[in-house]
Amino acid sequence: GIDGGDEDDALLNADAGSIVIVADAQVYSKSLTISVLGDASGEANTTAESTATGLRGGTGDDAIANRRDVTVSATASGNSAGASIGLFGSTQASAASTVDAVATGIDGGDGEDVIDNDTDIDVGASTIADASSLSLNLGGAGEADAGARAMALAIGIAGGGDGDDITNRGHITAFSEASAFAVSETGGLAGDAQGNASTEATAMAYGIEGGSAADYLYNGNDVTVHAKSFAQALSASSVLFGGAGSQGGTLSHAAATGICGGSEEDWIINAGDITISPVDPTATDVMSEAIAESSTWTLIGDAQATATVTATGHAVGIDGGAGDDRLENTAEASISAFM
Repeated sequence: GIDGGDEDDALLNADAGSIVIVADAQVYSKSLTISVLGDASGEANTTAESTATGLRGGTGDDAIANRRDVTVSATASGNSAGASIGLFGSTQASAASTVDAVATGIDGGDGEDVIDNDTDIDVGASTIADASSLSLNLGGAGEADAGARAMALAIGIAGGGDGDDITNRGHITAFSEASAFAVSETGGLAGDAQGNASTEATAMAYGIEGGSAADYLYNGNDVTVHAKSFAQALSASSVLFGGAGSQGGTLSHAAATGICGGSEEDWIINAGDITISPVDPTATDVMSEAIAESSTWTLIGDAQATATVTATGHAVGIDGGAGDDRLENTAEASISAFM
């Protein structure tokens, strides 16, 4: 969009029209290893990052005035698939996917900034991370590992470092959604089989975020914030003769905050309605969801399966953060978090 860069800047968006920024990153990785005699190992990794900003002050003490609508979207997806197949010998397959997306309407950056916004800001960040691994052999040990991590962050107005003065009179909508999927499968005739699958999904959204240092934040319009995270891990291992082990673990975290002061002493005045909810604010939708499944099977030998699940949701209308803060609210707040 508009980037002030280094030093002290004055940014004014008045006559250029609306700002629409769209950033998208998609990556794919596949590996296949086949061995008749000997060990077989395959690995597939992906990393995707997407960042989009409407107006950025950069470093220095900046003055930013926005008089036109700002729409920012950052999406990212990663897909990894690894497979190892062997007749006699050990097989090992691993797949990992890491995906990040950050969308910011107005970012003051470092320095003592003055930000004044009069119009609507709509920001959205969405990520999907997918990883799958398969290990098969007739005679020998087999292992399959799959891990996926997805993070999405959406901020309407961000003060950044140092003390900032932020005034907002426009409607802010911030939306974030993160999904992570992982599947591992291991099979063999004779020998140990081990499958591991893990996922982590984090979705965070802020209407106005002051950042570090003492900030003055004034909001005079509605702020709507949505956040949703979903993590799923499936792991299975089976062998006729030998030990079979399987582990599945998921971590899902969603956090949505209307106005956040950050660290140190902040003065926050809110005169607009704040609504916090999942992406679809209905009774059938949830803010944070996690699913883990683990299964093992063996005819002769030991079998062990473990599944762990953690899901957390955090919804706050106005958060002063650390330090001694002054909070004034003269409007309504509707806050809901379903898990």
